[in-house]
Amino acid sequence: MGERRKWVGIVEEVKAAGGEVLIFSSIHESGKQLDQLTGVAAILNFPLPEVESDDEEDQPQNNET
Repeated sequence: MGERRKWVGIVEEVKAAGGEVLIFSSIHESGKQLDQLTGVAAILNFPLPEVESDDEEDQPQNNET
């Protein structure tokens, strides 16, 4: 499978699943910066379970009354 065909397939799958695809031009500064990293980026949104932070336990309680 060709490289372009591979990426077109991924874009179509994301759109079919209700996702949004943004393509950054390699000519634009944002595309150049992205290419210096990996060339591909993703923001994934999904619910996370409620997690209690350990930081809350480490901070001293102020019990002034």
